[in-house]
Amino acid sequence: MKKKLFVMTSFGPVPFEAVKEHLPEDVVNAAEVVANQAFTVMNPDNVEFYIHNLAEKKGWEYKKMVSYLENLGSFSKMALLNVLLREIAIYLDEKYEDSIDKAEEIFVISTLNGKVVKVEDKSVIKNFRNFAAFRTEEDAKTAHRILSKLIRKMFRGCGE
Repeated sequence: MKKKLFVMTSFGPVPFEAVKEHLPEDVVNAAEVVANQAFTVMNPDNVEFYIHNLAEKKGWEYKKMVSYLENLGSFSKMALLNVLLREIAIYLDEKYEDSIDKAEEIFVISTLNGKVVKVEDKSVIKNFRNFAAFRTEEDAKTAHRILSKLIRKMFRGCGE
């Protein structure tokens, strides 16, 4: 999902590709670097993608959401982990048609040891609003990989 880059002119925004041959080479190179950095933020394998999604949902700027999450993490790393895990779970669940409560199996990332575990008795779950639930072990492992730095800090004793 690569966004188009635009250049502001006296005629309004013009696609970068249309005017790039008329711009100096150093400007073109700088613009392409900026475009690549913006693309990495929009990659679902980066935690920044999910922070951006949270910011959009709240109607905040990205920097404000980062500041909010850093503040939350200073009080409780587990709260920060749960917020990010839930956002990842919501994103990964969009590829399925039915509701997650109809899934045969549910996987979570344990708050005791940070490992992916299967929920043995699905009937104990009253609702899925307050925790990150995944339909497949692969989805849970994807979330674990995305947040691996934070999880490692929390559960391997390296602290702050």
